[in-house]
Amino acid sequence: FFCHKAILHYVCKYDARRQPPAPPVWYVRLYSALFPLFDFSWSIVGIFMASTSSNCKIVMPELHRSVMYFSCCSVFFLVFLVVNNIGIATILRYMVRRGMLHNPENAAPWGTILEQKVVEFSEDSFKDESQCSVCLEDFNANAEIRQTTCHH
Repeated sequence: FFCHKAILHYVCKYDARRQPPAPPVWYVRLYSALFPLFDFSWSIVGIFMASTSSNCKIVMPELHRSVMYFSCCSVFFLVFLVVNNIGIATILRYMVRRGMLHNPENAAPWGTILEQKVVEFSEDSFKDESQCSVCLEDFNANAEIRQTTCHH
């Protein structure tokens, strides 16, 4: 993790904390895409070299076993992360297509507020709540007050 941040900072001249909230430049995106690919390839090379070595298993059995375990776990973990990311993206797309997730800009259908019941302002009925819990405006007799179906 530290090496990754150091390369981004010193080689790519990119610091996510100091940059404005904009997409990173192309070479930072390229590095971020190639880094996991290099890690995956390096683990595959480690598995291949350790499994085809004729004397490594005999001369250094503990090192051979450690290299095999580490490389296999690294490959498994990377494949697990990729499958989960693809799976989560697929589930979210399914939910959007089926209408389970809505666009945050269109949270309530048009006219929803107009369908809510209008209530009269009185000091007694609004003594516990001095402002609207949705828009945070103070209640007064001059403003129209609408009550939602959940009594907000």
